[in-house]
Amino acid sequence: MRGPSVIDVARVSGVSAQTVSRVINGHASVRPSTRARVQQALDELGYVPNRAARALVTGRTGTIGIVSYDVTYFGPASVLHAVQGAARERGYAVHVATAADITADAIAEVVQEVARHGVDGIVVDTPQLVAQPLIDLPPRTPPLLFVTSLGSPSKPAVGIDDVTGVRRLIGHLIELGHTRIAQISGSQGWFDADGRVLVWREVLREHGLRDDLLWRGDWTPQSGYDAAREILEATDATAIFAANDSMALGALKAAADAGRSVPSDLSIVGYDDSPESPYFMPALTSVNQNFAALGELCMETLIRLVEEGTAPDERILVTPSLRVRASSAPPSDRD
Repeated sequence: MRGPSVIDVARVSGVSAQTVSRVINGHASVRPSTRARVQQALDELGYVPNRAARALVTGRTGTIGIVSYDVTYFGPASVLHAVQGAARERGYAVHVATAADITADAIAEVVQEVARHGVDGIVVDTPQLVAQPLIDLPPRTPPLLFVTSLGSPSKPAVGIDDVTGVRRLIGHLIELGHTRIAQISGSQGWFDADGRVLVWREVLREHGLRDDLLWRGDWTPQSGYDAAREILEATDATAIFAANDSMALGALKAAADAGRSVPSDLSIVGYDDSPESPYFMPALTSVNQNFAALGELCMETLIRLVEEGTAPDERILVTPSLRVRASSAPPSDRD
């Protein structure tokens, strides 16, 4: 017995076979109500796309590649999860590969490895924009889409609007009355880390505040702890901006060990709005990057690249939002 066909799905959902194909292939031109009706029919009938047959007809495999790096970090893991989910909702299979080293050559090698699996397009999420080696890949390499918030990509790119995110976060601290705001940054050379330093400095300078209270971390709680201990011993900072929530967690522990109460003695804020951040002690003020929207944007842009061969002229950014919680407050009178 054969499984249900596109024609069967079309009959049940009351649309044409062409419309069913558009839904299966993730076309953006289908109305949401029609897409929902077709998806319900697909689920009811248990339709499974025949990728081999589709590849013969369309010249595409219905598979995308994702090249990432250390997914033990919250950010890369969240991007990977979001893109995978958005791809599968559109009927695409996903081939994932991670680079052992965060170097241009290592990323280029992994991209070529993924390309050999016959994917239609590749999402490249790396902490550094490794554009030049990827420009020189063979002409038949599938379309590439970078996930990066900063830098000047020579390839199509999407990302999170870190400029807006950091401005809102530091602006929040300034509105509370803080004038000495330290930062614990992420690893040097990563666009996310360097970009957040750049914007932090810009905002402080705009308000005539000092911008030299910078300590380098490496995204881990331990580095946040070590940096915060030094900040508390060497400066009179009234607030600490940790460039991710993991380092903010370490900073909270350092403040507690130093006998400093958060937020009455010291405000500490993070970036990522990780699922644990509302349960820190105290609950952490942070920036939610909206990774789900980023995953949807990745797929919309990649499908356009694959099917139409076109992409936006400029990077498209998802706007993050500020989550104000108990770890930030006005500085105490003694400060």
